[in-house]
Amino acid sequence: MARKRRVTRKHGLRLPVRYASLFIACLTAACTEPPTSLGTDQPVVSLVLIAGQSRHEAVITLAAPASGPIPSTPLPVPPSEVSLGVRDEAGTLHPLGPTGEPGRFRVELDALPGHQYQLEGTIGGEPVTAETTVPSRFEMMEPAGDTLRASAPGTGPAFWEAPYRFETEGGAGFSLQLVQASGLISVIGSLRERSGVWRLFLLPTLDYTAPLHLRILALDQAAAQWLFSSTPRSNIRGALGGFGSALPLVRPLVVE
Repeated sequence: MARKRRVTRKHGLRLPVRYASLFIACLTAACTEPPTSLGTDQPVVSLVLIAGQSRHEAVITLAAPASGPIPSTPLPVPPSEVSLGVRDEAGTLHPLGPTGEPGRFRVELDALPGHQYQLEGTIGGEPVTAETTVPSRFEMMEPAGDTLRASAPGTGPAFWEAPYRFETEGGAGFSLQLVQASGLISVIGSLRERSGVWRLFLLPTLDYTAPLHLRILALDQAAAQWLFSSTPRSNIRGALGGFGSALPLVRPLVVE
């Protein structure tokens, strides 16, 4: 009898840092490799539920095996091997469906602050489960004001330095993103502490004359552990990866 594939341990696998970066970048990341059937590699699930959004995208790939080269692009898991959904507090199961791009899936649900959600189902026939609780409160006390201001970069990359202070219930880390008028989102920094001085990266190639917004995500514990650790910690049973949530805060940004 063939030995059943086990997916509950990390032994014999390598998890490059780029797999953790998919957790926040999954909204814009591209998986270009063709789908492949599951073998002995362990699946990696990256899904963050963002409060206020009704659509959330997941990236489901395979971790690199212990032997052989690490692939330049994570190998996507085909939709035929994935049967996952997110269950809300009312007991409704919202299924993950393929987006048409390899390794990318979408779930539609209204994520609410303070609510708990469960990931459940199977990948390759093996059970996969996890939980996340969306942070219930997030406020930025400093910088104060409804509009933020920063100095424009010159001909090269520049950093925007400013003291900050957050207050949050349920937030364990913070991802800072620049949202352009086109809707394109760029991650420009991450913070682990609730107060200090941020140093955010500004590219000179962006059009700073167009409307910009700074979006800050207060990440729950699962998301923070998966994003910030040099050895990412998975909160998913039956797979590697992170199933987390975030509460956003958005401010207009004027760069001059």
